Parts: sequence; structure tokens; C-alpha cells
Amino acid sequence: MAEGFKFSPCVFNGQGAVEQSLYALGAVSKGSTSVGIVAADGAVIATATRMSSPLMEPRGILHVAPIDTMIGMTYSGLSGDFHLLKKHAQKGAQDIKLINGVPVEVKQLAHCLAFVMQEHIHSASARPFGAALLIAGWDKGLPQLYACSADDSYFPRKAIALGRNAAECTNLLEQRYNKKLKVEDAINAALLALKKGYEEEQKGPMPSEAIQMGIAYPEGFERVEFDIVDEFYADCV
Repeated sequence: MAEGFKFSPCVFNGQGAVEQSLYALGAVSKGSTSVGIVAADGAVIATATRMSSPLMEPRGILHVAPIDTMIGMTYSGLSGDFHLLKKHAQKGAQDIKLINGVPVEVKQLAHCLAFVMQEHIHSASARPFGAALLIAGWDKGLPQLYACSADDSYFPRKAIALGRNAAECTNLLEQRYNKKLKVEDAINAALLALKKGYEEEQKGPMPSEAIQMGIAYPEGFERVEFDIVDEFYADCV
């Protein structure tokens, strides 16, 4: 009975938690570190791919993806799950725009994705998504940042880190954050947070090719070109 209770995908265990959700959260905590931070003139999301082998091509895997013209997202956790959620997000954004005649808002998109993630938690024929999302965009005249947890909750944030060493990275973001922060300062804070998390895990310097970044401007979301990321990282202090 105890073992059946433990591995049933959609019931509570003796501690009041859904066991499969705990496994999904564990997958996120072991994933590459991702960070997000809101500035006065934009929102920055970035991730540092964990280098498991010197033969790895870190930028061969897409970590930052545009969803529509104004919104993009990144993740920590399982890359395959992220790509499936990305497809859900792109389709949902397109559907909302066709039905309502206006672009999807960041909060709407976060709600839609959390609903999809919840369906997988409570379905006996599926497992929870082992990925947590950071969704950045610009709507209602303001930069927005939402986090979607692997346990299907979603919430707005001023700054946050997910994945390996998330607590240490979040502490650094807390020290650096203020309401008057500009995008350039937010980029610097995000890179420093990634650097701290990466180097504590890998016991070595973070290479610039491990980093991917996206920025939500008033004009739209931009996935930053790799050579520009390299320049930002070179100037990071």
C-alpha cells in the first residue's frame, strides 16, 4: 500500500504533497541556472548551460525562445519538456490574438501554461513537466516577469533565479535590485548571478558560450545575438 501510494501520479502522499510533483521540482533544481530581472525600461532573462563535457556545444540547444513579438521565455530543468511547453505557449499566444484581436499578456500566457502543467500533474496517463519557466514581456506599458513552477503555480517577480544554486543567485539579485535599474544594469546583475551559480557548481570560470539571453523592450522581445552576449559578459563587473 505504501509503495502504491508513493508512486501514484495524482494523489497526495503522507506528507500532503503530490509525489510526482516533488520529482519534477527535483529535476528543475538539478537543471541549468536561469535568472530573470525587471528593469525600469525592460525585462532581462538569461541562462547558463551547464557544461557536462568539454566536447559539448552549449549554444546548440535553445534555452531562450521568443513566443510572440512582445514575449519570450527561458527555463531550468528538462530541455525536452521546455520545447513542448514552448509550442503550447506559441499556439496559445496565437489563439488569443486571433480570438481577441490583441496580443497575449504575460499574465495570460503564464496562466495558460500553468493550466497545461497542472493537467499533466493530475492526469494518470502523463507525468508532470520537469521544467520551470521564466516568462518576460512588455504589456500595459510596463515590463513584466512571471515565473511558472513545475508544480503548476505562477507568480509575478521583480527578480528570480531557478535551477542549480538558485538560492545563492537570488541573494545576489536581491542585493543588486532597485526600482530605478536600467536594462544595462539588469544585464550586468543577471550575468553576475549566473556567474556565481555556475562557478560554485562547476568549480571553474563560466565561459561566455554557456550564456543565452533575451530582453523584453517596449518595442518587442529580442533574443540577444551570441556575439552581443559575449560583449556584455566581457564588460560584466
